[in-house]
Amino acid sequence: VGAVKVTSRVFDPEQYRVDGEAFAERALLELERIWESNLAEIEVTAGTDAATRLGKRYGDAIPVGAEGEPVRLTVNFSDSNILADQLASFGPEVLVLAPPELREQVLRRLQATVEAHDG
Repeated sequence: VGAVKVTSRVFDPEQYRVDGEAFAERALLELERIWESNLAEIEVTAGTDAATRLGKRYGDAIPVGAEGEPVRLTVNFSDSNILADQLASFGPEVLVLAPPELREQVLRRLQATVEAHDG
């Protein structure tokens, strides 16, 4: 790593076209498609850390309910492993209702945690 050098080169997005379409635009559209097609139905307990944090993360899906009452949220995700890690970190405050694959991923993480601490 050295000193930053000023050059006269300019980024030209037109250089990065695939099949006549700008690569960045195409990538963003694909990410949007993935985001929209991956929905998780989860249940959180109102008034818990999970309800607060997931409500902030998913903005328009803020759980409303009496403290201790189960509240359902529908959230978008692009990577099930990342969401499974996040949901498992809340332990019993979150229940994954759908999709079944995400539920299994969360259960595996919780089982691994139990095994790591209880043997």
